[in-house]
Amino acid sequence: MPGVESSAPALPDAPTFVGLNQAVHVGTVHCGQRELEERLAEALAAVASLGCRGRLLMAGDGLSDSIGEQDASVLGLALNRGRALILAVNKWDNIPMDQRDEIRRLLTLKIDFVPFAPIHFVSARHGTGVGDLVASMIRAYEAAMRQMKTPELTRCMQAAMEQHQPPIVRGRRIRLRYAHQGGRNPPRIVVHGSQAAHVPESYKRYLANVFRERFDLFATPVSVEFRSDVNPFVGDKPKEKRGLKTAQKERRDRRLKKDRAKRPAKKK
Repeated sequence: MPGVESSAPALPDAPTFVGLNQAVHVGTVHCGQRELEERLAEALAAVASLGCRGRLLMAGDGLSDSIGEQDASVLGLALNRGRALILAVNKWDNIPMDQRDEIRRLLTLKIDFVPFAPIHFVSARHGTGVGDLVASMIRAYEAAMRQMKTPELTRCMQAAMEQHQPPIVRGRRIRLRYAHQGGRNPPRIVVHGSQAAHVPESYKRYLANVFRERFDLFATPVSVEFRSDVNPFVGDKPKEKRGLKTAQKERRDRRLKKDRAKRPAKKK
């Protein structure tokens, strides 16, 4: 967490516990790019030695004028790994009251590439907002690991389609039939239907936001995949409807060929 302390603690020195979940803290203040990468790698090794997988990343910093290189590296790591993400702005007690609204507005604009990540304004020295921050961490962890049932996902998708129909592609409307969960951390939802490969990005984002709101997928990215259905009964269709020759048709073609061979050639 950039800007939290002057030196990084030894890992795993004294890992803290949030509920039943073990957390490893990484200090990266005043780190160069190479040192930042080394500390992140050290953190991942420490997490692996504890026998668990990283499921939540909390990026924190003292307030500055812009999102720095360290902040972008940590946020990029979270996005690439698909992990739940919480942003914490420390030293909020040092900001005058008449400047806070403008700072909130500017910060929201600068991190619009992670719209699902909540922002907490805290003071580590005085403990202001720390309780809400820990509650959000637990809520984000539970959201990333949430189990969602197929009937509930399908009903949610159908309700979303009633509000906003999928677009028409090549003169035919995309038909989405059912949805099921394909994984956790991040939540992965697989949607099956016809022409699903042609679903535009805008409609994918729409469904992801609907699933996020309906299932309270707080502070975590939502991955929505689309798969086109393959007719499982295609092998049961009659061969003539599939464009294949039947045995009866093959015998008739052989008989006609023999009859043509026996006919006398026409005289010119």
